[in-house]
This record gives sequence, C-alpha cells and structure tokens, in this order.
Amino acid sequence: MRIRSALAFVVALGGCSELEPLLCEPCDGVCPFGLACQAGVCVAPGEPQACGLVCALDSNCAPGRVCREGQCVPEYIDFAVGNGFACVLDVAGVPRCWGENGVGQCGVAPTVDPIRELVVVEGVDDGVDIDCGSSHCCVIRADRTLACWGWNEHGQAEPGGLSGVEELVIALERTCVRFEGGRLECFGREEAAQFGSHRDRERLGVELESIVLGARHTCGVGDGRVYCWGTPFPFFGLLGAAIPVEGTAIFDTGYEDVKLVASGWNHMCALHRDGRVSCWGSSTEGQLAVPEFSAKVVDLEANADWTCARLADETVECWGYWVDRAAGLPLTPRVDGVQRVDLGFNVGCVLDRDEAIRCWGVSEAGLLGNVLQIDFPGPTIVEGVPPAVRVDLGAHHTCALDRAGDVTCWGDDSHGQLGTGAASREGGPPVQAAVEDIMDIALGAFFSCALDGEGDVWCWGGDGRSDPVTGAPRAIVEPTRVPGIPTAHRLYANYRDACVSDATGAVWCWRWPSLVPEQRSLFAGATHIAIGDAHVCAIDPVGDVVCEGNNERGQIGLSPHNAYYTNRIALPAPAVELVSGAFFSCARLSDETVSCWGDAEHGQLGDGLKHLGTGVPSVVSDLVEPRDLVGKAYSICARVAGDGVECWGSNNARQLADGTLIDRSRPEPIDGLASSIQIEVGQLHGCLVRPDGTVECWGLNVRGQIDGTQTAFLEPQPIPGL
Repeated sequence: MRIRSALAFVVALGGCSELEPLLCEPCDGVCPFGLACQAGVCVAPGEPQACGLVCALDSNCAPGRVCREGQCVPEYIDFAVGNGFACVLDVAGVPRCWGENGVGQCGVAPTVDPIRELVVVEGVDDGVDIDCGSSHCCVIRADRTLACWGWNEHGQAEPGGLSGVEELVIALERTCVRFEGGRLECFGREEAAQFGSHRDRERLGVELESIVLGARHTCGVGDGRVYCWGTPFPFFGLLGAAIPVEGTAIFDTGYEDVKLVASGWNHMCALHRDGRVSCWGSSTEGQLAVPEFSAKVVDLEANADWTCARLADETVECWGYWVDRAAGLPLTPRVDGVQRVDLGFNVGCVLDRDEAIRCWGVSEAGLLGNVLQIDFPGPTIVEGVPPAVRVDLGAHHTCALDRAGDVTCWGDDSHGQLGTGAASREGGPPVQAAVEDIMDIALGAFFSCALDGEGDVWCWGGDGRSDPVTGAPRAIVEPTRVPGIPTAHRLYANYRDACVSDATGAVWCWRWPSLVPEQRSLFAGATHIAIGDAHVCAIDPVGDVVCEGNNERGQIGLSPHNAYYTNRIALPAPAVELVSGAFFSCARLSDETVSCWGDAEHGQLGDGLKHLGTGVPSVVSDLVEPRDLVGKAYSICARVAGDGVECWGSNNARQLADGTLIDRSRPEPIDGLASSIQIEVGQLHGCLVRPDGTVECWGLNVRGQIDGTQTAFLEPQPIPGL
C-alpha cells in the first residue's frame, strides 16, 4: 500500500508521466518528502520503484537480493562449505566465494586476511554443480567438464581434461567424479588406497549410483548396498568389517536397502529406503549415537566427527562432536523449513524454505551471518515468437511450431539441433529450421524431429556424443527424411529415441542419428506412446500399458534390475494417457486417477516419497479430475479441474515454476501455468503456449534455450530475428 501511495504522490507532483509504461522525468537530486533520487528517478528507499520498475539500485531490494535489469532477484542456486570458507553458484553458473583464502580457495589470488564479501571465481560462467574440500573447490560445467581452483599440492584441483562427468564429490584433499554407467575417477592425495583399483571396481559388477569420501576411504551405493574400499586403520569397523580390511579390495558392508550414505572422517551413516539410519565406524565423539528422530529422515550430511539429518518436517537434527560444543553451543540452531544441509569441518549451512542460506559454527573469516537468497522467476513471456500451436523442449534447446507450419528453434546448437544445416558450439538467436508444412514436432535431448503434411518425418541433430576419432559431434545437421516409414500419423521423441505411429496403429522406433527405424510389434495399435531415457511405454487398444527397455529403476513396471525387459503393467483401470520421464512413467486412468512407477529420487511418483525406484505403480496424491499430463526428465505436470495446473518432481532449475528450488513429491498448484493450452517441462526449463499463441518460458538459460542468449532470463526479452 505504501508503494501505491508513493506512486500517486509522485504523479500528483508531476514527477512522472501518467502514460503507460510510466516514465520518470529526470530528477536533479531534489525529490518530494520521503523519496530519494536514485539512478535519476525519485524512488521510495527500500521499496520497489515508483515508475514502472521494481528497482533501480541494489539498495531498493531486500537483503540478499540484487537489482538486475529493473527486477530484484536472489542470485544463487547451489552452495558448498569448505574448511573456513564457502562458495555459492549463481543462476548464470558463476561461482562466488568468501572466507579463508590463504591458498586461493576463494578462487582469487591468495590473501593473508580472510575475504569478508563474495568474490567472483574468474573463468567459470556455466557451472551447474559445486563441491569443496578442505581448501579447494570444483564445479561441473554445462558441458560436463570440470573447473577447479584452490590448493593443489596433491593434484586435487587438476582434473586433467575429464569430460562426461555426472557426479562430483570432494573430501579433504581428494576429488572423485562418477561418469554415466558408474565408472569412477579420483585424483589428489591417496595415502590409504582410497581410490581403489579399476580392476576391482569393474569386477564388482555393480553400477554405483552415488559415491562418498572419508578421510582414508571411499564408499559407493549400488543396488541398495554399500561398498567401501581404502585403509581406515585403526577404525576397523568403518568398512563394515569386524576385522581390518586393507588395500584396494572392495568390501560389501552388508547394509541393504540403502538410499544414500554420508561419510565423516572416520564414521559413516546410511539412510535406508524405509527412513531408518544406520551408523558405523569410530564412536569416540558420539558419531554413532543416532538420536530418536521426531519425523522421518529424508537426507543425511556428514563431515569430520558429526552428522546431520534433514527430516520430513523440514527441521534438522545433528549428533557427534562439533568444535564449539565444548562452549555449550548446540550442534545446530533451530531452523524451520530446511530444504538442504551442507557441513564443513566446523561450520554448517542450511537452505531454508525462503531460499535463504543460513550458516552457523566457528568462523574467524566472516563465513557466518550471511543470508544469501536463491530464486528464479516464474513464467516469462518470450516476446516476438510467432503465434504458436505447439512447443517442445530438448536438453538445452527449444522449438515452437507456428500456425503457418514453420518451426522456430533457439538455444544450444552444438549438434545442429536448431535445424539450419550447420552447428554452432555456442548457439545463437532463434532461427527458422529448414523444414516447411509441418504438422507436429518432437524434441530429443540433442536432436529435433518434425512431421510434415505428407506424413514424412524429418530429423536433425545428434545424440550428445562425439566421434572417438575426430572428436566431432555424432550428428546429422541437415534436416533429413527418415526412410522406411509409411505415412506417419503421430510423432514422439525423448532423449535419444524417436517413434512414430501410422493410421493403422503400426509403430516404428529408432535411435537418432540412426536412419534405420524398426517396427515394434509390442506396441501395435497403440493409442499413446511415451519414451523415457532408455525405455518406451504404450497404451494398447484395450487400455493396458505395455513397456520395454532398461529397468534399472523399475521404469517398465518390474522390480528394479539393470537389464532389458518387456512387461504388461497391471493398473486398477484402463489407461487413457501416458507420459515418461528419464526413468519413470505415469498413466492417467479412466477412473480419473494417475498412477506412476519407476524412479522417485526427486518425488516423480507424486505419492509423497523419494527413493531410487520401484516397479510397483503408486497413485499420485490429491489430484482432482486430472487431464493433459506432461512429463520429461524428472518432472511432471497435470491440468486439473478448473483449468488449474499442478506439478511435482525435480525443481533444481525452477522448472516447476513455483519460485523455489524445492523438489515436490506431491502435486503442488502452480498459479502461473493456469489458462494455458499446452505445457512442456524439461530438465532445466519449461515453456507453455497461451490461447493467443504467445509462448512463455522459465528456468535456467545456460544454453539460450529460453531466449537465444546465455544469460539469466530475468524479465521478458524480445527475441531477435523473429
């Protein structure tokens, strides 16, 4: 109300025009009482600007937010805590650090005095994940390579050109990365065989889904069991064995049904899928004294001699020894609404429901007391796009089909997925693909397909991989007709695969850039087809769902197992609609319910739980008259009664458009998505089409998939060339 009054006051005194948009006349330092002259306009201090913009200076924004192009925006998407320092990652992928910097761990030249404000780590502007050790940090970049800085005496900050990195874990003076398929690479200090031998890890025969590092050991989780290697002497029980386990041999700890593990220096704790917590190893400081929790445990973090559990009621409980406990201070202050925890040697930080990072502990370097906000805007209109009838999303590119049958694409073009007949590493502004008379489009991760009015299918782009000899992208950049398919009727694509069905119900599928489609008899007569990362499901003529493909997380409806299967899924009612994400699928049934199965690590099954997968279909909670499902990657949305939209699953890039970074394991109403005619949610961004044909997008924009640039998309931007 004060903002509206201030605006009326300025207008009444002639300081601003009453035309839309409101434009302020320049001020000469003299403004009406209660207003200040900032950036040439009269502004209410601490409030949004009175003249059409939200802010002119950072001082107009709340603490922890900054002014970017007239909008107050919190800036950070990830954080990591080291020994006396911490780093955050902003929405543009730029890391910033503060705290101790004696060996350059803040990403700038070493300083004697601690750094008490955020400083930019130069040379990195596309980070997607960050982790820190005792005195060094690394980030995974958008192209899945690593960038590291800080102390490098043992080579721990020297990744040596690694690429294809899926997971990054750092502890003390070691850095380990996990690649697709579970392969590990470690570098840095190895005084106790913590790296293990490649031969022993390969002989294990289990794909490790996650890894953790301790002081003298490494452990991984695969198929729900915990495997460890290293030399944790004298703490014989650390690897789960009653006798000393020496050297590189990998030892099965015997702990089963494990979702994740957290490792301190000489103790470990496992979170089981049923919510139990088991700890083992050293207990000299109470590390194994697991408390009775007030709610179900949903996540664990450990460091040094202490462990913290994040509970389902969004609180944190910790146990073990923390350096200031002797002074009578608690292990953790009371913080409600906690969404994530990270622990350093003697500092802990949490991300709360309001997207604030709050730290506590011992810090002579100004590490504590910072309140860093994290946010990203909701749906943002992509101005200039021709009136669209359909939009689809790839991993880092977007295409829209307009009413004239033309296709406009923007974002990453490193594999030629924009359809111009060339490939640009950086991508660029939106361009028109070299196809015409198009009736439908479908995008994979790094390729695009279009169905024309003659029933022909055209595809272009690649599979995200490079030729092992030449290093060039494995792609066909010219829009190319897929041969051997009779007149296509419907088109489907996701990740690496595409399928079409014809008017008779016959189905062909292929893995681009292959030009050899195969007819799939299992899906004959299918009314809907949904493609995941390595599985395909379809609704057959009687309403049953049939699936084939890999089943490592139960995505084809069987008990999880890393093998190729076919299956007919038993559902309580006939299916009428079907979608698939990376490792899960959901079906809308004739009884107005939705059932999902497969991976639920981010809550994709919508039943309130998070776990690594089940083949048993579960009913999505609390959906009212659901219709028009859309899902991709790790998220899903449904249109519900009253033209509302509810979404659930992964939200690490704001793809659920609810203004938070919080994964949703139950459907949540999203006001900004209502009254749309089509919605698509991808891995890092989302887009929708309004009834007037305008397109709105939101989420991360690291490859220009929102507006053709590579900067954070903070407000409506005109799209050049459209």
